[in-house]
Order: sequence, then structure tokens, then C-alpha cells
Amino acid sequence: MDHLDTATWLPQAEKLNPGQSKRIDHDCGPGRTLKVNRTDKGFDAWCWRCGCGGFAPGPTETWQDRIARIGQARNADQSVKADLTLPQPMNRDPRTWPLKARVWLYKAGLLIFTEN
Repeated sequence: MDHLDTATWLPQAEKLNPGQSKRIDHDCGPGRTLKVNRTDKGFDAWCWRCGCGGFAPGPTETWQDRIARIGQARNADQSVKADLTLPQPMNRDPRTWPLKARVWLYKAGLLIFTEN
């Protein structure tokens, strides 16, 4: 397996945000056959036509940057709260529900049809 010259693909990969990937043109022919990725480890590339790949390590993260990133992620997780309350008023009488909803539940076996 041949390794790609980083000068041909690394500038495009550096424009990506972490976790993104993109297909770009490659020197082996027309078409966007070269896929470049940016991960937390660095940048990598793979050409689906010629079977060549490459890797370049990403910038090293300082401790201050890492602590700030982890703190932001933790704050984002805590700020997301789901409302688990059911809509009101509750209607527990299936006879008053829309026919389509009742049929779906009857077919799923979640409701038993009874006449009153």
C-alpha cells in the first residue's frame, strides 16, 4: 500500500471540524475519490480508486484547552433536561380516541376490544 503525500490532502482536511469527513478530488484521476477525515487523533485520508492512504497527527491539546472542553461538555449535558410529564388532560377511554390510533393499538395487541 502506498502512502499519500500529505501536501496533496492535508490542507483540505485541516479545514474540517473534528468528526467531519469530506470527499475531494485526487491526483489519480477525475472525481471525488479521496475521502479525508478529521478525528480527535488527527487527520487521515483514503483514496477509493488507487487504494492509497495517509495519516497526519492533529495538533496537541493543552491541559487548559482539554479541561475547558470537558467542562463545556459537562455543562451542556447538565443543561439538557427532558420533560417526562404526560400531556394533560389524559384520556384513558379508547372509545374516544381517533380510529386510526385505536386500530394501530388493537393490531399491536396493546388494547383489547370490548363492547360496553
